[in-house]
Amino acid sequence: MKNNSTKLIYIFYSLCLVILFAQCKKDTLTDNEDTAQTGFLTISPRIDITLLKSAQAVNTDSFKIEIYSSTDVLVQEIENFNDLNVPIELPVGVYYVIIHSNNLVPAAFNNPYYEGRSENFQIIKTTTTNVEVVAELSNVKVTVQYAAQTQADFIGFKTVVSTGTDSLTYLEQDTTAGYFIVTPLSVRAQLLYTAVGGSTDTLVIFGEIPNPQPKDHIVITVLASLNGGGINGITLTVDESTNPVNITIQDTTFSGTFSGILIDPRDLQEYTTVQIGNQVWMAENLNFLPDALNFPSDGSQTIPFYYQIDPAKGILYNWPAAMNNTNFEGSQGVCPSGWHLPTLADWNELANFIQLDNSTPPDVGTALKTTNGWNGTDDYGFTALPGGLRNPEGGFSELNTRGFWWTSSEAGSSFANYRMLENNVNLISNSMNKSAGLSVRCIQD
Repeated sequence: MKNNSTKLIYIFYSLCLVILFAQCKKDTLTDNEDTAQTGFLTISPRIDITLLKSAQAVNTDSFKIEIYSSTDVLVQEIENFNDLNVPIELPVGVYYVIIHSNNLVPAAFNNPYYEGRSENFQIIKTTTTNVEVVAELSNVKVTVQYAAQTQADFIGFKTVVSTGTDSLTYLEQDTTAGYFIVTPLSVRAQLLYTAVGGSTDTLVIFGEIPNPQPKDHIVITVLASLNGGGINGITLTVDESTNPVNITIQDTTFSGTFSGILIDPRDLQEYTTVQIGNQVWMAENLNFLPDALNFPSDGSQTIPFYYQIDPAKGILYNWPAAMNNTNFEGSQGVCPSGWHLPTLADWNELANFIQLDNSTPPDVGTALKTTNGWNGTDDYGFTALPGGLRNPEGGFSELNTRGFWWTSSEAGSSFANYRMLENNVNLISNSMNKSAGLSVRCIQD
């Protein structure tokens, strides 16, 4: 009997130990599970539109949500705020939230971009955390207006605001707001007016906005007036910005290098022009094609021939076409009225001015070549492009590596002088058979 009692006691204590061990194991598992438990996050967006002139309700439904860990690792993203119907379950830890509209582009009308970042916050086990994110305008807002005097004196208006790669064009009475990424902006206002004699001329005003900031609302006011057919005063002001920029441009400002617009009355094409020293050059290759086009069947030097390979680089003309079938030096040639095909002396004057204009004379070719397409610095706005040539014997070559321009200076009965630029060579003077097709730059009489 005693032995049976001892056995029962032994069994009882054994069961207690098993239960106690199981309970300890359960407690241990619960503690481990605690570290893996999650909390919940809710997000409330708020749009800051205090700096917008016309504050309107902003629809946040399509805003994108990005949740990051405190170590800047993207944890979760939600494409549309409207899809956020329940709290977001996250492991315990430290996070922050970025919320933004899904419409960031370099430049666009009526397209404000908003973005905001929350402070860091803690997700606690089984607790719901609410985070408010303030999304602010991240663009530069730009509007353009034309002063009453400008509207009275001029007959056409166009203002282009550019980031350097993208631009918006504001026309007459266009009060639409443009939104730009935060980068330096350039402004070009083009005004048409009736000059003495009844012809239509163009005034171009340039300005810069070097340091715009997010949430700036920049109002550009274009002010210009005429006095007896001439330019009296030109003012371009920028105001209503948190970083105000005021720009004043007058006709006397333009010395050394002056940029303008030439409208060819024959086909109404526009060309940028540039004053370098005492000369005014086209800053683009001529792109004029007459009504009657001739296409060569042989290497004739007497028939005008025209070749259009790349409209952005102008037409390639053989020398009879460039000279419009004349042969005297300084001829108007194929150029618009008031302009002429430059002589070899004209090109030499250009090169000499660039050399003398600098304390350390630059490579003239590099100073004339555009920065886009080859290794130029375009210091004077001449914007020389590699247009290549049509070979005298037929076929095209050097279309993206060299630029060739005719002069009106002959080098014999079958040859004429030209100027040439390439990647690694300064401005070169040489002669070529008149049947070749080269580019044309016109110079003002």
